Amino acid sequence: MKRNGFSLVELLVSMLIVSIAMLGFAALQAYSARALNSSYQKTSEVSVFQDLIKVFQVSNKPLSNELKWPADPTKPVDFSCDNVNDVLVNSENKAISLVPSILAACSKYEKVGLNGNEDSDLKIRLSRNKITNTMYSYSLEVNMAYKLKRASYSKAEGSSDNTYADESKAVTAETFCPFKGGEVGEDELNNLRIKNNVACSHVEVML
Repeated sequence: MKRNGFSLVELLVSMLIVSIAMLGFAALQAYSARALNSSYQKTSEVSVFQDLIKVFQVSNKPLSNELKWPADPTKPVDFSCDNVNDVLVNSENKAISLVPSILAACSKYEKVGLNGNEDSDLKIRLSRNKITNTMYSYSLEVNMAYKLKRASYSKAEGSSDNTYADESKAVTAETFCPFKGGEVGEDELNNLRIKNNVACSHVEVML
């Protein structure tokens, strides 16, 4: 009596097809995970930036009445979450009233994981422009540098090209995302970011 069934070749072909499908599914899962992580990071950046902007847009009285600006009116005030207490001070060298709110925004920056030791760095700049002898306009800039989590930037096996392999530099905003007017050109900065697998985010608003 003749029996119908799968031959060994048919079974192997079926297993090959299933294996290819599973590999495609695994690749899709990995891509989705990377996209989700990138989306979360971008959402976190926007949230941190918005919090900092709101702090300064609520009222600029502390900037005009409290903050001890440099003697040169064109010189900005640069600070970070680490030294805000020491930089944003009044004539008596005491922290101005905005500082607690800024520190609250900084704590969110740390909480969402964007401040992972050498993996990211955030810098803030306050500037003022003279309108009249007694009136100024103010602007806020926030720069963030952070390490990308992408394996595609690693050096290919057996390759002598180190373009994407330099991980020696600590991630600082001064190095990778300086404020305007720096000595390093934009092309040189872009090459430096690619070489060290670092990205930048920047926001600038009038207060």
